[in-house]
Amino acid sequence: MKRLDVDRINNNAPYRVFEGETINSYCFYTNYGVDYSIDFVNDDLIECDESYQLIIANLNHKKSPRDNDVKDTILAIIEEFFTVNIATMLYICETGDNKQSMRNRLFEYWFSGYKYKHLYTLMSSAVKDEEGMMNYATLIIRNDNPNMVKVITEFTNSVNLLNQKP
Repeated sequence: MKRLDVDRINNNAPYRVFEGETINSYCFYTNYGVDYSIDFVNDDLIECDESYQLIIANLNHKKSPRDNDVKDTILAIIEEFFTVNIATMLYICETGDNKQSMRNRLFEYWFSGYKYKHLYTLMSSAVKDEEGMMNYATLIIRNDNPNMVKVITEFTNSVNLLNQKP
């Protein structure tokens, strides 16, 4: 993955973004005292294209009010990711606190209002694990990615396979 240009992100983000301590990690602090880390981790779910999992972490676990500046900052980071990388992004909601359904709806809501959403294809899917817990995964890919059809097919096939009962 190519490094993101933090100056370019900060031209579009309400919160000041800085590089995190690990590679492909970007952080910001909100006006409400919440510390966020946005990380991009290599992902092998999609084999036909370079793909990364987007991880959004509330580092200090403070409750965050509905803060549009968080949404706009995260979207600025995602926009920069796709500006410098022709790759696939996967957002898989954390399940540790059983709030994954809410996270999925919130992320879809954020993206639905994104001014450049027409440049991307977004596909969300739910997969029930062996304990019966629903897991949510969202695929985001630029519409001009030369592997787009292969990526969507592979993602759909993977979701269908995971949803088959053993």
